[in-house]
Amino acid sequence: MATKKRQQYRILFVLPTHFASRNVLSSNIPAILNSRTDVSATFVSLYPEDEVKVDGFQNDRLTWKNLKKPVAFPSMLNGKILSLLFCNFCYALVHALLLNRAAHGALVFRFNQIHNFFGHRLRKSMARWYRFKLLKSFRSQQGFNAQRYADPKLGWPFPNSKTLYNFFLRLYFWRFGNSVTVETLFDSSQFDVVVINYIQTARIFPYLNAAKRRDIPIIGMVGSWDNPTLKGPVAPGLSRYVVQNRYMADQLITHHDIDEKDIIITGWPQMDIYKDRKVFQGRERFFEELKLDKDARLILFGANTSRLGHHEPDILRHMIKAIHAGEYGTGVHIMIRPHPGDTHWRQRFEEFAGQPNVIMTEPCYTDRVYFTNLLQYSSIVISSAGTIALDASAFDTCAINISFDGDRQVSENESVKMFYKLEHYAAVCKTGGTRQVGSYEELDRAVVEYLADPHTDAEQRQALRHYHLEPFDGKASERLANVIWTFFY
Repeated sequence: MATKKRQQYRILFVLPTHFASRNVLSSNIPAILNSRTDVSATFVSLYPEDEVKVDGFQNDRLTWKNLKKPVAFPSMLNGKILSLLFCNFCYALVHALLLNRAAHGALVFRFNQIHNFFGHRLRKSMARWYRFKLLKSFRSQQGFNAQRYADPKLGWPFPNSKTLYNFFLRLYFWRFGNSVTVETLFDSSQFDVVVINYIQTARIFPYLNAAKRRDIPIIGMVGSWDNPTLKGPVAPGLSRYVVQNRYMADQLITHHDIDEKDIIITGWPQMDIYKDRKVFQGRERFFEELKLDKDARLILFGANTSRLGHHEPDILRHMIKAIHAGEYGTGVHIMIRPHPGDTHWRQRFEEFAGQPNVIMTEPCYTDRVYFTNLLQYSSIVISSAGTIALDASAFDTCAINISFDGDRQVSENESVKMFYKLEHYAAVCKTGGTRQVGSYEELDRAVVEYLADPHTDAEQRQALRHYHLEPFDGKASERLANVIWTFFY
């Protein structure tokens, strides 16, 4: 479906989460749009700092607006606005009468229950365990995340009924949840195409409904590789579904009933920088900035959040002791890179700061050039089921996944081992492209082996790239742009 030809085409990017904003605005997509004189783009997100990024292009054809209130509320209430408000009232009333059976959390529960995803089963068992321990969600962040979308009450009645699920799904995506300011934005801007990054959240409803009401093509980008099996149903009936890899496409076809012809695999736009040779400083210069000898061997420890990384201080304590004792060989250093979402990283890792052969960095979402060089010149990347293992494979860097809980004795449901049974990560492990270690002894052997021969497991890392990164040629942003252009030309 092509839009009417005009001198300048107008695109709306809806970025409802922090990761959506980061992945789009830190990619080459804004630069590609900036280079086109026949295109204007509006980015809506929740984060004022995104306005600074957009304004940095110094182009009035690229603008930013607040997701919740993109324009001022109209001073006059006309019939259209009153009808929208009435629809919202009816929507709230229907949901109240149905005891919120068609609300987001209930739909996520039913979707995951019907498909019997491992993550759903794990969350349900954790929810039962926390209730048994009398640790309610509002008293424990870990308890909250364990029980989120896992309370059996969300699936009442008949949680396995596909008939009920389909009925509630249609009601959920009925064209309610409207916003007067979003409708005003659409009326004034006359967009030609809408691109939504992260299509499994109610935050997008006002934009989804406004676009459908006007028959505007909608391109939906699946937020991340774990979303198809963790975050519930995707918005149905979109013009195109954009995913980063073959694995995600398979999940949309298998679990979300999306027609393969409507799915476009672009690669990872945020990984385009990995193919840009201009950003690489050279090993000697990069290590000089880190105050390392040019022949040093660097182990990058990509930490998880405090909720998921309870075992990490134990692992680091062991590894740093081994480095100091020379058990990994000479010239070995370890860099601790806290998770960007970890607000407790200082308390967790403060004991390691200032120790010999240890480098501590601060968490950051936007250090893409530095991060690219770090991945290129690290000898090994170590993490606990993090996406950073995919980043490592992009550079054919050896990757180790921690699959034990350090010195802690925890229940099976709390163990880091459970991460690797989640569908999206199990598919990574199946390739053999990362080395899972289940003890300190296995960890030490893997480190020594990889430092001695960086080509170990190279074929397995290639298999990982093929299924989880390809197409990987630095042109993912261009492919996304080409999807948009198909609605113009």
